Amino acid sequence: MKTFIFSGETLKEAERFVSSSGEKPYRARQVYEWIFKKNIFGFDSMTSLPKSFIALLKEKSAALTLSRVERRISSKDGTRKYLFKLKDGNFVESVLLPSRDRVTVCLSTQVGCPLGCIFCATGKSGFRRNLEADEIVAQYLLMSRDYVRDTGKRVTNIVVMGMGEPFLNFAPLNRALEIFSSDRGAGISPRRITVSTSGIITGIDRFAELAKHYKLSISLHSPYDDKRKKLIPLNKKYSLKKVLESADNYVEKTDRLVTFQYLMIKGINDTEDDAFELARLLKDRKCKVNLIVYNSIKGLPFAKPGEKSIGRFTRILSSRGVLVTRRRSMGEDIESGCGQLRAARL
Repeated sequence: MKTFIFSGETLKEAERFVSSSGEKPYRARQVYEWIFKKNIFGFDSMTSLPKSFIALLKEKSAALTLSRVERRISSKDGTRKYLFKLKDGNFVESVLLPSRDRVTVCLSTQVGCPLGCIFCATGKSGFRRNLEADEIVAQYLLMSRDYVRDTGKRVTNIVVMGMGEPFLNFAPLNRALEIFSSDRGAGISPRRITVSTSGIITGIDRFAELAKHYKLSISLHSPYDDKRKKLIPLNKKYSLKKVLESADNYVEKTDRLVTFQYLMIKGINDTEDDAFELARLLKDRKCKVNLIVYNSIKGLPFAKPGEKSIGRFTRILSSRGVLVTRRRSMGEDIESGCGQLRAARL
């Protein structure tokens, strides 16, 4: 019989599991509260449950299946980077980003990544497999418990921007999002959950059909098709025109703004021409551009642009009516770039 993993199942599914085991459905709600509200993952510590039910749970189920291998904390800004071990021996990374008004966790959806982006450490180590819903949710649970214990503060925001392409693992992602946004689960408002994609059109269209208030972020990195396809090789079959049309469809169906991520790399995509063309593509769209300054990764031949170049790029977009922000770099002293801890472990 397959082990029932509470962190990867909805409350209704948990109630069915409990009922099929001869217990009252409300016992499932108790277990859910222990896991998601009290950050208790060991059944023996769930003191409101009868011993007979605890014995049944230990025999047929588990709260989660991840274990923490390593944690690094930035001395500069408090960013926390975690390396987790999966039940099959693989590793994934996650990051917790504290700021003045929020606590955000960045989650992974795949072991490695199939995209092959030439600027990314994760892509260098290849792709192993998709994560199950419980493995996605468990990242949140373990980081949340750790941070609550240390600071008393709870996670307020979730971004699915870690290792992997979320829309190539859509069903487990969607299940995890349901659990995150459920009042009985993590209780995170959908408006505080962002999913990032490299531009998988089929995934963007399915995401729009969910009719939820989740936020969508799309990685562009270049306003030119030929250059973008070199940066993100998997996207050779998705032209910029089609990606932008899919983004427009998302806006029309959800009435929500799309964020376009733009990773600025010195000498690659940070020129005035790049900025003018990006502004031309986006000026009449309901969107904003989030500029990300490249952080150097050992073994990769790329560098961050200078402040003068970044300022010029920002001014060009803004002067042409494009809403633009700059993401604050965090955790540089602990190599918070995606895939770096896992690469070192492998």
